[in-house]
This record gives sequence, C-alpha cells and structure tokens, in this order.
Amino acid sequence: MAKFIPRVKKLGTGEDEKLKLSYALSKEGRFDEALIELEAVVQTSPKSIYAYLALGNIYLLQRRYDEALIQFQTITKLDPLLYEGPLKTATVHLRIGNFEQALEQFQVALSLDNKAVSAYIGMGQLRMKQGKFDEAINYFNQALQLDSQIIFGYVLAADVYKKQRKFASAIEAIKTALEINPKFLLGHIRLGRIYLQQRNNVAAKKAFQIATELNPSSVEAKVGLSEALIQSNELKLANQIIQELPKLREKFTIGKQLFDNGEEVSLSETINASSNLDIVLYFYSLEQQQRYLSE
Repeated sequence: MAKFIPRVKKLGTGEDEKLKLSYALSKEGRFDEALIELEAVVQTSPKSIYAYLALGNIYLLQRRYDEALIQFQTITKLDPLLYEGPLKTATVHLRIGNFEQALEQFQVALSLDNKAVSAYIGMGQLRMKQGKFDEAINYFNQALQLDSQIIFGYVLAADVYKKQRKFASAIEAIKTALEINPKFLLGHIRLGRIYLQQRNNVAAKKAFQIATELNPSSVEAKVGLSEALIQSNELKLANQIIQELPKLREKFTIGKQLFDNGEEVSLSETINASSNLDIVLYFYSLEQQQRYLSE
C-alpha cells in the first residue's frame, strides 16, 4: 500500500471554505485538525448548524460523549424543528446506555421526520440492546423500506436474527447486503462468524478468505480464517496465520485514510474496508455531510 500523503490544502478563511476543509480532513481521518477548523467556524458563526453536527459526529466517533452531546443539543436549540438534533442526541444516549433518554429523542426525531432512515436504524439498535428483538427487526425493516441500499441495515438485522438463533434469516440478510455491495468487508466477516457458529467450516473459511482478499491487513478477518482452519483441522495453516497477527495493522484505523497506488480512495471504499461498525456508521454520516456541501 502506498505511503499516506495528506491531500488537503488550505482553501480559504471563510466559513464555507473551513467547512469544506474540515470535511476533507475528516475524509482523510485527520480528525483533530478537522476539529480545529470546525471550532473556528462556530467562533465566528455561532449559528452554523452544519459545524455543530460535524463536531458532534467526530466527538461521537472518538467516544467523547459529553462533548458530542453538547454539540447535538446546540443544534436543537438553534432549530427545534430539525430532526438531526434529537436524532444525534439519542445516538449519544444509546451509546452510553441511557435507554429512556435515547427512546425519547428518537421518537422526537421521527415526529419531526417520519422518513428519517437513521432514526429507524437507531430505534432498531435500541430495541436490540433492550432484548426486544422482534421490535428491532421491525425498525430495521422500516429503514430498509425507505432506503434499500444502506448495507449496514442488513448487517444489523442479521445481528438480531443471530441472537434469536434464526441463522437462515441472518445469512439471507447479509447475503442481500453483499449482493448490493460484494466488497463490503464487514458483511463477509459477519457471514463467516455465523457459519462458524453453525460449524459450517467450509462456508466459514470461504467467507473469511474473501474478507482477507478484500483487506489483507484486517485482523478480524485473519482471526476468523484461523478459527475456521482450526475447526477444519488445518492446524499448520492456521498457525501460520496466527503467527502473522502481531505484525498486522488494520488497513484503516482512526486517524488514517486508505490510499492505493498513491491515489485517494472514496468514502464508499473506506466503508468497504473497515470491519468496525462505528467507523462504517461515521463515514455513512460523512457521506450525508458531503451532500450538504455539494448543494
């Protein structure tokens, strides 16, 4: 893989330029630098809802939940009719286990926009954490009815089916995601995990082999492959992979972007290459920010 080379140059000092610069920095994984630009925007433009949203999303990814909450609550104060404020506030409460507050805020978001896909995803995650699996599936299905292309929605639904031991439904959900995007690393890894639980070693090995081909530096893919090989009694090959694990570094880590042959890859390719659901969700939100900036 090519050496990481920053692509972002200073574009200007105005609010729009700083917002675009912060977006570009975030896209490269340079979050601390993006925060500096965004904090400068809110100093000069304290009503910039986009800046607070972008700040909160970065803090959320960095697990700086108190700071994220402040940004998202500020959005609601600036515009009580904008669903993103309560939606993101609910997401913070969900992450830290405040389920009652999360439920209240997700419901507020849906009352403001009953087609807010992310709110249905959030409600599904909440019900899954509460062990209300049928309700969780219903919410994920509502999200997918509104946008059938959000591949992580199928993965989340599969997680619920797996908890219910409905393995056929879980496999079907993930295969649907992979039909939409065959390069989705997390999908192949989750599929391999289900096959491992079923003791279907041949299918598990195939899923993890595809995952390692998509991202040879994925520790989670290599660990899964070694487990499948052990279950198949291919101990020598499994041991070789295990010996490699300490040397591996994830192709994408927080703070670094992916580059191939010196060329920057797209957000969708970054999502594809990550085995971390939080990173997938963050870069999905970044795609939404990109649409705002291009308007």
